[in-house]
Amino acid sequence: ALERLGQAGLARDVARAERERTYRDRLPDFSVGLTNNRPYEGKNSWDVMFEVMIPLQQGSRRAKEREAEYMLTAVEARRADSESRAAGELGKAWSMFATGRETLRLLDKTLLPQAVATRDASRAALASGKVDFDSVIEADRQLIELRMKQLQAEIDTRLALSEIERLAGEAK
Repeated sequence: ALERLGQAGLARDVARAERERTYRDRLPDFSVGLTNNRPYEGKNSWDVMFEVMIPLQQGSRRAKEREAEYMLTAVEARRADSESRAAGELGKAWSMFATGRETLRLLDKTLLPQAVATRDASRAALASGKVDFDSVIEADRQLIELRMKQLQAEIDTRLALSEIERLAGEAK
């Protein structure tokens, strides 16, 4: 994402330079040249050249100026698109990270302690003969399922964090 932004910035600089060059073409230009000329081992002579360029084709010049402006507008739109995409990807990764953290907090602080208490209560009830063995097995199954969800949430949270680091350019 950052690489795309860098390329878009470079393309914007090129488009601006092209626009400036096109606007410079609306002014008359001249050049002067001096050449030492010695044809066929003959006598030395000097050539002086003076050239004037007057932009007479106004329609063509204006079309080139409009093209340069449109190119700059297109490049800026592509850069804005790249920025929006990068911000969207970062927002999505941050949302996944925040959701994973909240899920982990809920599992650690609320659901797992309740499942452990339910399992312990069902074991105590089994020892006193108030419930059957299936109730203890079900309580253990629920506890294992919650621990699996906790591990999956931790994996998802770490993946989201690595995605944030990648988007920020910190991960190598």
